[in-house]
This record gives sequence, structure tokens and C-alpha cells, in this order.
Amino acid sequence: MCLALPIKIKKIDKDGNVFVNFSGKKIRVSDVMVKVKKGDYVYLRDKLILAKVSEQEVEKTKNLFFEK
Repeated sequence: MCLALPIKIKKIDKDGNVFVNFSGKKIRVSDVMVKVKKGDYVYLRDKLILAKVSEQEVEKTKNLFFEK
């Protein structure tokens, strides 16, 4: 089973490289399967974007993981 949290696309440089911030580090990820734009939320697996995620889904996921 795979567990993934949604993560936000922070930057796309002039060469088309896609970056996210994860644990305070800027990480280059691959958008070969799913094309994205800055600000999109995505699910990642080993630096590969698997799917885009709506902001509503992001909120539901956060509520599940960070429920008090």
C-alpha cells in the first residue's frame, strides 16, 4: 500500500523543470505523466507526479491526517 499526501507545485522554471518544497527542501519532480502549473496540488511517488488533486480533496486529506 502506498500513502501519499498532497503537495503544492512551487515553481516551474524556464526549462520546464517542476519543483516542490518538501520538508524544507526544494525537490525537482517529474511531470511526464501529468502536466501541471504553479499552484496545483499533486500526489507524488518517488518524485513522479501521479495525479492532480483538487483543493477540496486537499482539505479532506488534511482533516483525516491532522484530526484532533
